[in-house]
Amino acid sequence: MMSHSCRGLFREGQRMVPRGTLQVRLPPGDQDVVHGFTFEEVSHFRATVLIPWNIAVTTFYELYAMNMPLFVPDALWLARLWPKQMTSYGRSHPNLHQRFRPNNEHPTPYPSLDSLEDDFQTMLYWARRYAFLEMPGVQSFTSIPQLLLKMTDVDFQSISEKMTEETHKASQEVIPFWAALINELVAK
Repeated sequence: MMSHSCRGLFREGQRMVPRGTLQVRLPPGDQDVVHGFTFEEVSHFRATVLIPWNIAVTTFYELYAMNMPLFVPDALWLARLWPKQMTSYGRSHPNLHQRFRPNNEHPTPYPSLDSLEDDFQTMLYWARRYAFLEMPGVQSFTSIPQLLLKMTDVDFQSISEKMTEETHKASQEVIPFWAALINELVAK
């Protein structure tokens, strides 16, 4: 799932990889609208690449739960994506960054976007702490050429096993927590 311009970059990069080394299937789309794949279609792939169209995309967790090797942009790339997602949010909630950070004590995930030069460090701060970059088995990349080269020499089975372990561990901890909370809320 990616923008139209990323599709173009993948097409160019795919031409550079020796034939038969790597098969890349790009999502369908027209102009600047990319439609993506269904989860059923994705389940047949050996790996997925997710270039988030916004910093809070939940598709990552759905793909991760499939235990399929997942490749995502590194923190620097994510920080550069931030203004794209936050632009409309910034207009609808002016100066929200000041309300959450009145004394400038801690950076907030709500940059003003009045000055990208000033706010970029805040965006990078939060991108570096973005949870999916630290999850077992997740592979990050700095550029599309680096991603394509990395995918030609990776142990997909090992990555999937790490993800399976993490998904199992999470289900053992998360499901009981939410079940107990729901029981407590219903009992009241």
